[in-house]
Amino acid sequence: MRYLAKPLLFFASVCAASVLHAQSFDQIKLVPNDANSIAAFAYSLDIDGDVAVISAIGQRKVYVWERSAGVWQQIQLLLPEESITGLSYGYDVAISGQRIVVGAPWTGQAPVRPSAVYVFEKNAVGWNRSAKLATAIPEDDDAFGSSVDISGDRIVVGSPSVDVNAPNVGVAHIYFKSAGGWTQEARVNASDIGAYDNFGNSVAIDGARVVVGSPGADNGSLTLNFNAGAAYVYEHINGIWLQAGKLTAPTIVGGESLGSAVAIKGDLIAVGAPSARVDNVSNRGAVDLFERGGASWSHQSRLHYTGSPDNVGYGRNGLAVGNNAVWIGAPQLRVNNTQENSVLAYRRVANSWIARRYVPFDGAQNAFGTALAISGDDALIGASSDLLGGAAYVLAPSDSIFRDGFETIAR
Repeated sequence: MRYLAKPLLFFASVCAASVLHAQSFDQIKLVPNDANSIAAFAYSLDIDGDVAVISAIGQRKVYVWERSAGVWQQIQLLLPEESITGLSYGYDVAISGQRIVVGAPWTGQAPVRPSAVYVFEKNAVGWNRSAKLATAIPEDDDAFGSSVDISGDRIVVGSPSVDVNAPNVGVAHIYFKSAGGWTQEARVNASDIGAYDNFGNSVAIDGARVVVGSPGADNGSLTLNFNAGAAYVYEHINGIWLQAGKLTAPTIVGGESLGSAVAIKGDLIAVGAPSARVDNVSNRGAVDLFERGGASWSHQSRLHYTGSPDNVGYGRNGLAVGNNAVWIGAPQLRVNNTQENSVLAYRRVANSWIARRYVPFDGAQNAFGTALAISGDDALIGASSDLLGGAAYVLAPSDSIFRDGFETIAR
């Protein structure tokens, strides 16, 4: 069944004064056939074309949904095919074409709790596990797989709690699929990261370009820039992964946690800073946009919702990038003292960013926007603490301004 929802129109603080007329869009709610109150369904999700992958971390389950003739149906449950004692299977998921990646950090038993990433591929009979990725030497609580993304034959996996001469420095692993299977191409970090920087807390990949968030980065000054955060860009050049840029806010401010979420599409990168101070309001949250010009990356603008109070979750989790468009989850948003958990869809027109705010058609106000992915005309939005144990919403904007070739991006 299709439902009519009402998008709310406003302008970002970086926008010029221009007018876009709100138009209708279709919104569909997805709930698994075995839903229960502890499932945490839609904790993580991704979408590529007519296929969506959605995790229920509370039950250690990952579901595959497919759309046929305009109808979304739950078609398969992806399981790791081995006993998992932890509660982290499905902590992050990603899809690209005929491959699905499932992160499972903290899956073993103490004292060493090895983590893993499971790869599923589609064949004539459905989705089947094809590989299990793990570090050569498992480390206790390394959080390997807490962030994952896939693009074609490459997978990037964050491991933000790895100790590298200091606690919780973090690394990211890049894998490539060849005729012999999946092999690790690189294990990257940055020369200037240090203790508790949590490099790899978020990852995203687009072709031969990877971006890694490091929300604990102090950027050279533990006193002034504690947890200011940063994101790092890597490119595959002549068979080697090289750091191509470091992204920071134009004014580095301690405590902003820039890099909590990252997204990339071509030459546009979005980086979430959920604790950013905006208009003298602490912890309001913002998303910084960076663009590549020539061989370098530069800050383009900062997006935020000016009417919100603090701690709205803006830039913490749900974040996706398309062609001249950015989608941002605001799962704790309040408007005029009323809870209105939302997703903001920004579209660039000339040098301005114009946004529409979407709310769930059924009025559910439980973490709508905590997870977010886009593909084509569709946005897939998670509400993992919905009263029924979680739900996912598919939004299909009918306004042609959003019909510009979104690709699937990790949350």
